[in-house]
Order: sequence, then C-alpha cells, then structure tokens
Amino acid sequence: IVGTSFDYVDYMLSLAEEYPDVTFINGSGYETAKNMSVYIAKLEQGRYMTGLLAGKMTKVNKIGYVSSIPFPDPIKQLNGFAVGVAEANPDAEIVTLWANSFNDPTADAVCANTLIDQGCDLICIDLSSSAVAQVCESRGVMFIGSSVDMREFAPTQQLTSNCWWMAEQVEAVRNGTFVGKWCELDINDGAISLAEFSDKVPQDVRDLVADAEKRLREGFEVFAGPLYDNTGKLRVAEGEVLSTEDANAMQWFLPNVIDNWADKPTD
Repeated sequence: IVGTSFDYVDYMLSLAEEYPDVTFINGSGYETAKNMSVYIAKLEQGRYMTGLLAGKMTKVNKIGYVSSIPFPDPIKQLNGFAVGVAEANPDAEIVTLWANSFNDPTADAVCANTLIDQGCDLICIDLSSSAVAQVCESRGVMFIGSSVDMREFAPTQQLTSNCWWMAEQVEAVRNGTFVGKWCELDINDGAISLAEFSDKVPQDVRDLVADAEKRLREGFEVFAGPLYDNTGKLRVAEGEVLSTEDANAMQWFLPNVIDNWADKPTD
C-alpha cells in the first residue's frame, strides 16, 4: 500500500502495526516500521532548476509561489527554488502564499488570483490541485507546475513542471529486497525531472537549465554556503553544505522570499 502525502503517515504506521504481512510505503514523513518505508526526494534539485527558469522568464521581477503547509519539506522546496531564482536574477523576489492544504482548489485559486492581482507575472506551485494552473491559463500568466506535468490545465501558460517518480521502493517490494527504512532519492535515481518546455522558453534558458541538471548529476549541492535567511542570519557558512538533517528540518527562508508566514518560529 502506497501513501502519497505526509498526511497519511500516522494512519500508515497504525495500519503497518495491525497488518505486519502487508508492505506500506509512504511519501514523506520520518517514522518507519519493519514493514513500512518512508521515501522522500531531494526535491530542491528540481526546484532549483525551475527557479533558474523563473528568474530568467519573469519580466517584472515579482514571482508568485503558492505552497501547501509551512512545514520543513515544502519550505525546503521553496528555498531550493529561491536559490535558482537568485542565481539567475538577483533582482527578483518570490512572494509566497500558503493554502494550508495540499489539495484545496478553492483556496489555491484564491492564492493565485491574489498573487496575480499583486503584480506577479509568473506563478509556481507546490500543490496537488490544478486550480492554480487553470487560473494562470484564464488570466494569461506564466505557470510552473508540480509533481506531474500539468500542461492539460494550462496548455498555453505552463513553462514546465516539476515531475517526481518515486518507484524505487515499489520495485524493491517486487524483487523481494524491501526493507522498512527512510530513504532519500535524487536526480540520479530518476526521482527528479522536468516536463517538456513550452515554446515560450528560449534556447538560452533551456541551455541554462540543462547545464544545471548536468551539475546536479555531478554532485552540485543546492544548499551550499554562504546562505543567509531573510532576517539576515547566517544559516550555512562559506565552504559548507547544509546537512540532510538540517535541510529536512527547515523553518527559515532565503532573502529573496517574502514568506507571509504569520506564525513563523524564531530561533
């Protein structure tokens, strides 16, 4: 049984204990069992590539980002995007709104319309619904999708989409090598890719993203220092790389992110 969201972790753990002969696999989370694995991916890798794209494609230097719930995994993805944006366009800012759900089309559409009304000319999402794609299509605003290719919902406005493939653990069940564990997949595992670019994306931008993919495959780390947060605090020193543990516990944002998180913790 495969769960596809952090929301399912507690249910899956309970069921794994109740049904020890059934294999459970959940996307995101931290707790595992003998018959339950948790898989995540270095999703910041894909976000970094789309951040480069967004930084180059915005004309007004104001990019909208609609995310789900402000906990570490979505924050990690947002910051990966922000690294790419900053590298491609140091003048661009990322205005973020939180839908407080992974799949609430009404809230998602409200967030998208709000960001467009505030002057954003490109919207990226970290959501499951297609609502933002449809808003961007109807209002003629560039769009970057999430999880799967969302082109059918924004055929003229989608530039690309972050696509994820998390089949490694399913294959382990099939071939009898499954072990309940926490695992992190990356671009070299086939977990991270981008959907086909639209005709709106010029060749020089495609080349920039292709070079980024090559560097990622060769070991480039998205969260390499120096990195400061948007309060000016040093988070990763020069010459250092953010650890996997710290990357998956992020509660802070890079300087080009307007996070709009009213209850953000301080440390």
